[in-house]
Amino acid sequence: MTRYYRIASVTVRVDQDWQEALPLFEDFACAEEPQEADIRVRLFAGEKLFEPCYGVSFLRRPCAALFCSQEFPQVRMAASADWRDLTIENAEGRVPGVMELFLTGFYSCFARRGGALLHASLVEYEGEGVAFLGPSGVGKTTQARLWQKHAGAHILNGDKVLLESVPGGRVLAWGSPWRGSSPYAVNRGVPLRALVLLSQAPENSLQPLRPEETFPALAPHVFYPAWDAAGTALLMETLGVCFAQAASFRLSCRPEEEAVALLRRAVWGEAHA
Repeated sequence: MTRYYRIASVTVRVDQDWQEALPLFEDFACAEEPQEADIRVRLFAGEKLFEPCYGVSFLRRPCAALFCSQEFPQVRMAASADWRDLTIENAEGRVPGVMELFLTGFYSCFARRGGALLHASLVEYEGEGVAFLGPSGVGKTTQARLWQKHAGAHILNGDKVLLESVPGGRVLAWGSPWRGSSPYAVNRGVPLRALVLLSQAPENSLQPLRPEETFPALAPHVFYPAWDAAGTALLMETLGVCFAQAASFRLSCRPEEEAVALLRRAVWGEAHA
């Protein structure tokens, strides 16, 4: 069975030898079969990568990288040198392990194409994107819901946001299929307007980040393909573009409407207060 998905600007072909669907990808399916795919993923219910011989197993074919899932160690992935060809075995019935490895392979390729992955929530307001960054539990999804309730914004993702540097020096922010514990994963990209580092506080306050503060403050909330030196180097270039193009702020706040108004005034002006 073959399915095609579109994640940000990347077309993914998935071939699997059983019928189980990948539920996180349902909203990212291509309406029509594309002429070609940027990444091909082969999913096998059983073992395909290793050949047993004299009590040991050896890899059947050359690969540039070999991974196993932390949650399901029997789920393994082999990747080509350009990260465009991925093979995952022992996948049936272990969808969380498959998605863990799928993200690893996809992001390795995406980083080489000018992409970045943030631990963030993303809202679309008046056709532009605001990403809220921070550690788990700080209130990223809460802020996104406040913007939905009080500003009429649309939530595109609640946990993992894709950024993409595109021609003309622009940066697009995309919802991704990987949503953490939040239910939000919308397959849409918008021009990035602002990056907001969140912290909880008894009172609301907002400080613009100076250029020399931006990278140290925001970089800890970026995922890095540390296993791929070339991809990591290109990612650093992408982050430089993203951080230069978008306004960056530190928002210390309570979960209330005033926090929304404070940021709207700073980014869009007094008319949006």
